[in-house]
Amino acid sequence: MGEIVDHRVDSVGSDRRARAALRTIAYDVASGEPISGALVFGEAVRRKESVSDGVLLVEAIQNAAADAVEAMRTAEKPVGTIVNTQSRSPLVNQGKKAGYLEGTRVVVVRGKRLIVRAHVAIAEDDTVELAFDPPTNDGRPGDRVRVIVALPADGPTTLGKLKTSSLRPQ
Repeated sequence: MGEIVDHRVDSVGSDRRARAALRTIAYDVASGEPISGALVFGEAVRRKESVSDGVLLVEAIQNAAADAVEAMRTAEKPVGTIVNTQSRSPLVNQGKKAGYLEGTRVVVVRGKRLIVRAHVAIAEDDTVELAFDPPTNDGRPGDRVRVIVALPADGPTTLGKLKTSSLRPQ
């Protein structure tokens, strides 16, 4: 999902330019939780006064969209898999190296069905142990684990203060 949170067209000498701010969010199908996203801005190349606002804004939005895709692609955390449920809590085959840090919120899914929400209780370099929220024994080997990200505020109030950023894990 994406939305334009701000846009404007400015005159710069005898030229004009457009800027647009875009917020994008990807949701996990099973849980409806946000798993990736970005808040970015794009700018159109300066053009002569005769170019319409629409042309300039479309270019700025396209540039923002390209930046959003790249930010989301590089920030997305790998999907983990529960590999063992014999210990005190489920063991997942992703760890600190993959961005799964203690306290990070995750969802556990089986196919397209949400099994349980959880958080990382113990994080090692290559594995993590989960704590289910609420406590349950529903997780089993093979279940998939996805990181949930925090959504940004409603968006920038001015384009001048906006920096490109990807959403952070919760």
